[in-house]
Amino acid sequence: MRPIHGGDRDSGVLVLGENARVGQTIRFHVRDARSADEDLRAALRAARGEMGAASPAGALMFSCNGRGTRMFDEPNHDAGAAAQELSDIPLAGLFCNGEIGPVRGRSFLHGHTATMVVFADD
Repeated sequence: MRPIHGGDRDSGVLVLGENARVGQTIRFHVRDARSADEDLRAALRAARGEMGAASPAGALMFSCNGRGTRMFDEPNHDAGAAAQELSDIPLAGLFCNGEIGPVRGRSFLHGHTATMVVFADD
């Protein structure tokens, strides 16, 4: 995701935070706290499920600085969701301005996301 920095109503031009190629499909996203919470919790449950019999031992979380109290009503939302979904494991991380994470097996730079690695206790 990239931000829209501005636009011109008369010409229909948008100023994006990324170069767009001619013919490239562009999707618009609305920042929505409820959907962001649901997506994060689903990803955390999926990560937990992929561990099988192993237990989560700790995690690193990298959240966009556009999350936190800019998106959610309470501070530490993402860390709290991780604690609830992963049994209050040790967690460290930081706020970022761009998070690196996979899409279909390739790494990409993301925005307005929470990227996380969960370590299993074998």
